[in-house]
Amino acid sequence: MNADLKFDFHTHHDRCGHARGTIRDYIEASLDKGLDIIGISDHSPYFASEEDQPYPHIAMGKSAFSGYVAEIL
Repeated sequence: MNADLKFDFHTHHDRCGHARGTIRDYIEASLDKGLDIIGISDHSPYFASEEDQPYPHIAMGKSAFSGYVAEIL
């Protein structure tokens, strides 16, 4: 990777419960700051749990996951 590239591969958004902003907000902010690459990431749901979102301030709920994937795509 080029050492002159500006990037951020660690982003969170409002689905996880401990960040603010939408994915679009993060992309627009990265463009405003002149980033070359942005990675969209977040804490995925606890799929093994019977609850939808057992840890609401740590990870997104299972019910939000398909919307997250669709928005990224």
